[in-house]
Amino acid sequence: MKKKSNIMKILLIIVCLCAILLFSLVAAGVDVPFLQAYKTNFKHNVSGISNLLGIELPIEMQLYLDDESVPTPKPTMVPKEEIDALEAALGYPEEEEIVTKEGTADLTTQAPLKVKNENLPVALDGASNSKFADYGGNMVAASETRYRGFNDNGELLWEIPIGMQSPQITVRGEYVLINETGAKKILLFKGRKQVFEATTEGNIVSCDLSKNGDVVAVTDKEYYKGQVLVLNSSGKVIFAWDSGSYNILDAAISAGRRVAVSLLNTDVGADSLITCFDVNGKEKYRTENFSNSIIFDVEFNGEKLNAIADNKCVGLSKIGKILWEFDYSGRVLKNYDIAENGSKMLLFENGGVGEIVVVSAGGKAYDAIKTESMPEIVSIKSDYIAYNSGRDVIVSNFKGKSTKRASCSADIKQAFAIEKNKIFCVYNSSIQVKKPVRVKKQDAIVITAE
Repeated sequence: MKKKSNIMKILLIIVCLCAILLFSLVAAGVDVPFLQAYKTNFKHNVSGISNLLGIELPIEMQLYLDDESVPTPKPTMVPKEEIDALEAALGYPEEEEIVTKEGTADLTTQAPLKVKNENLPVALDGASNSKFADYGGNMVAASETRYRGFNDNGELLWEIPIGMQSPQITVRGEYVLINETGAKKILLFKGRKQVFEATTEGNIVSCDLSKNGDVVAVTDKEYYKGQVLVLNSSGKVIFAWDSGSYNILDAAISAGRRVAVSLLNTDVGADSLITCFDVNGKEKYRTENFSNSIIFDVEFNGEKLNAIADNKCVGLSKIGKILWEFDYSGRVLKNYDIAENGSKMLLFENGGVGEIVVVSAGGKAYDAIKTESMPEIVSIKSDYIAYNSGRDVIVSNFKGKSTKRASCSADIKQAFAIEKNKIFCVYNSSIQVKKPVRVKKQDAIVITAE
């Protein structure tokens, strides 16, 4: 018994010594990997629980949870008198003042990269679960409980309570459409002012909006393969069409009230076709089958139409003629975005490598841009694009040139190019406007020494 008691005492002493050593390392600022990993996981768990329960944390706590950087070791502070005495005892020569003037030896260093007026992250509960859209240089966002507006610096302009299931948000001109998916509610706003609220009979599959405030909705319909509804800017239904033969995949509406509908034909294989109506029910055109293609998104550019499929994208004239066609050549489409002017940014995975191809409104395909890593986020404007590489946001022209870059302090969930010099970034529970800077070889600063 006495031997066992001695062993227990020895083990207890060893545990205490280990605890004291670990505390000393942490207090000294030494990076302990497993503690850092535990700390990061703990932050993730706290953020996840807060989002799940709808708890809004104070901004200081949210910024702490979003910060996953490794702490810098604390410097060891030794009084200057002790350092001088030690150097004198060891026989070190006294420091001489270095005078910079013309001489024979050149010392070079690189100018540090500086970012002016950097905005700090702003805490936003449920940020990653909200849907965002560019609203004329500002931003709007919809969650299941809130409709919010932000200026181009990320400052909150308005916050309006709403109740939506799986909301989607669409902006056209001055109008903002928020619709449920898998449920029946539609809200139309003009900025912060609500224009109307409507309820559909069937559950909503998708919605689109024109610059004049007309809304088209694809819904379920009993005994049919889908229904298309058009509501005017007052919320009144002015057009309805039921499909008995083909499944409805998507619908779009133009400013001239043309309604384009993508249909899936499964009679032989999986083919798509597009039919176009006016709001009086008159058919404007119907395309031939696009064999072995599933057109899941249609969007108007003026009165012309962009169609995005799983293996190609197509441009159609106002009478349904194919103006151009871009085949993906076996690459897998992972993400895409369409600019207001009709230009498209397509993100592919090709052999595990990311490739970005920009296709203009007229169908011109630019050379593929190879990415450093596989992006998750893409955003396009009239003459530039933005995408992420890990925690960095990269901005370039359509050819991948004139590159600018910004590093973010947390994982990027969504990102939107507001301007070439402003990127609206969404993190797990906060937002931030980043200002990318040009990336180039920095000029050397020459210091001459005698």
